[in-house]
Amino acid sequence: MGSTRRRPITIVCISDTHGQHQVLDLPRGDILIHAGDFTYFGRTEAQVSAFAAWIAAQPFRHIILVAGNHELAFDPATGGRLAHGGGDGQRSSKGENWLRLAWARLSADHCHYLENAGVVLEGIKFFGAPQQPPFTDMAFNVEGEANRAEFWSAIDDDTEVLITHCPPHAVCDQAHGDYLGCRALAERVGQLRSLKLHVFGHIHEAYGKAQRDDGMWSVNASICDWTHRPANQPVSVVATSDRPWSIVRT
Repeated sequence: MGSTRRRPITIVCISDTHGQHQVLDLPRGDILIHAGDFTYFGRTEAQVSAFAAWIAAQPFRHIILVAGNHELAFDPATGGRLAHGGGDGQRSSKGENWLRLAWARLSADHCHYLENAGVVLEGIKFFGAPQQPPFTDMAFNVEGEANRAEFWSAIDDDTEVLITHCPPHAVCDQAHGDYLGCRALAERVGQLRSLKLHVFGHIHEAYGKAQRDDGMWSVNASICDWTHRPANQPVSVVATSDRPWSIVRT
């Protein structure tokens, strides 16, 4: 996938907006990624639908969304269980149904919700997943590194852009002196030879970016700081096929 020649693609990365998306001034780009926590304890259709309408209206050719621990209605274990099953067998939660219904009403075919799934856009392979180490009684908690490793094993080997809500261990994951990321995720990221960009959030205090020796970028795109104030800026990444990807100032 990475060897396919393509024009430069600008990917704008955000995460952890917590219902304060309306204040954002997004830079121009081709693809918008939101790495989760787009609500603040998202239990209602009104919250999900309002966000779905806002993000669908942003001027990007493609939009990718992953849920976070605040998206309680997206996890059957935290209130998102459907009363009568999924209908077509493809919907796993109330939240996902609300989101897709809102996008269908808007004919927002350019919007993609990824839950342990991948998509190819502009010749780039993306994969998104919401799981995380346990964090109070919130959504998508998975106990144990071995259990989380099972989820991460589903990440396609040819993934070029990985979107998770939680960070990997010891990469843009530090708060109050502790590393809070997932060790099993860090191990899986190290196995992905085609990976150019890993976008996540969750740990607001660790907003920022890091680059590996091989040029792969890790971006903690949390917009909110530790006080839940939208103090941070979106991060833009330029993707190319013939040279290393780069971070651009916004």
